[in-house]
Formats: sequence, structure tokens, C-alpha cells
Amino acid sequence: MTNLNYTDWTWLDTNDTGAEWRIVVDKNFILDNPANLWQNRTNIPILQGTNKDEYSMFELLNLLLNVSGSNSVSDYNEAKLKSAFEPLFTQYLGQNVDEVFKIVENVYLPSNMAANDSLAWFKAYSDVFTGAYFTATTSKEIDNWLWNNNTQVYLYQFTYPSKLGLWYPTPGWNPVPHSSEVYLIWMQEYIWNSSILYGTISQTDYAMANFFGQTWTDFAKNIMPNSTLGWTPTSLDDHNYYDIGYVSKNRDAYRREDVILWNKVIPKLAGNSQTPTQTTTQACNNAVNIKISIYSAMSIGLILLL
Repeated sequence: MTNLNYTDWTWLDTNDTGAEWRIVVDKNFILDNPANLWQNRTNIPILQGTNKDEYSMFELLNLLLNVSGSNSVSDYNEAKLKSAFEPLFTQYLGQNVDEVFKIVENVYLPSNMAANDSLAWFKAYSDVFTGAYFTATTSKEIDNWLWNNNTQVYLYQFTYPSKLGLWYPTPGWNPVPHSSEVYLIWMQEYIWNSSILYGTISQTDYAMANFFGQTWTDFAKNIMPNSTLGWTPTSLDDHNYYDIGYVSKNRDAYRREDVILWNKVIPKLAGNSQTPTQTTTQACNNAVNIKISIYSAMSIGLILLL
């Protein structure tokens, strides 16, 4: 590809052709569908997890940039959630999409919430797509390792709501967005210096940074997280995981509602053995866009915080 003119394909970025940058099985770099490849992987020690409110990052970014014509949490409601849900999952669910949407609402909406509670709808928006795109798929990947008899799989959830790098505050809610742990692991100076300047850093941030530094180093050196934590490998029986938060501890049943809904209930209703994010073209495209958004968000954060 080094001999090709890059302008031969850059037009795809600026034209709505439907020819997105899709991941394909080319039999060269990607030899087969990942749904098949996992069965032949060599078992290695695994440390894998998610943040509590992964998808909130992308909605906060959308609000910041006014991507969807909205720059306020007050614009979130049932219609907005449904308008995001249906285009992504209609291909997978077919005529069951409305029924499944009601199930999704019953799982993620508080039973006593008011219909006009926009913050609750914003949280639900984050919860729905965090479950679909992050936690359910993480659980599926963990299961793949465990089905291969990998006995060194460590699972975690990050639940500490640091203000480091949080560029769009949401009064009444302190989310733990996608990539919020990155600032505690890599210690980017522009993020920390800005937080110190504006007084948004806390002693817990320092303690959490020390935790990540020690624990991730211990895993790399000793094939297990910090030995003083009592953090045990996860299992198929209870999906035990380590909660990294204000009170860090071992817990059972990693994201149980997400796992049951997206990996079991919804595939059953769709009559499909694969999960929605494994088979839905739009979902795959969205996943690619999410990867791109990560870099955009970090660039924007850098500009805003300098």
C-alpha cells in the first residue's frame, strides 16, 4: 500500500456512499471470523475489564460538539433513545425490534422515574449501549477464554468517577466514561497539570494512579495482579471480578443484567445464536466509528485543557 496514492480512498471519508471502513476477513491478515478463531488461541494470562459507564463518553462528546443537533442533557427522552436503538438493531431483530426495545427499557429504566426525567434518560442511553457494545461483549470474550480452559483470566470493572479529563460535566451524575482510566495509567501531563491548575484533582486520584501503576506492573511481571488484593481469576460459574472504585473488592456476577439481556435473551428472541454486535452490520460500523471517536475525543480534550 505504500506505493498507492492515498487520495484514491480519502474520498470515502467525505462521501455518504455506504462504503464504510469495514473490517473484513481477507484470508491474509484476518484469516477467519473471530467467532471461530478464538477456539484455536493459545492460552495466555488475561487482564480485561470495562468502565462502569463506557458509552457515556461518546454521548458527552456528542453534546460537546453538538453532533446530533443537541448540546444539552435536557434533550434526552424516550424518543431519542428509540431513534438511536432502532436503526442499529432492526436488521438483527426484524419485527421483534419494538418488543425488544420495551424489554430494554424495563431493564435499564428506574421503575419510579418520571417520563420527563432527562438525566435518567441520559443515564439509560449510556447503560443500554454500554451493555450492548462493551460489557456484554467483554463477558463473551471472557467466556471464550474460559471455555478454552484458560485458568489465568482476571476480570475487573472500574467504578471510580474521577474528574481527570472530564470535559463535559453532568450535574447530578458522575459517570465513569470510556478511557477515564487511561489518565490514571499513562499519567498524561497535560491532563494532570490542567486538573491541578483548576483544582479538580483529589487525593483519591493520586491513590488510584498508584493502584493502577502497581497492579498493572505486577500483572506484567508476575502474571497476576497485585498479590495483596486477593484478586482471583474469574470463572464460568459466577463471573467474579474485581471492582476498582472507592472501595475496591472482589464481587460476583459481572454486569449480570447486560450479560443475560444481550448474550442470552435478545439472541433467543432474534432466533440467532450470535449476539447483536456480532451480526449487525450497522453495529459493526458503529464499533469502527467508536474507535475513531476515541482518538478524536482525546485530541479535543487536549485542545480544551491546554
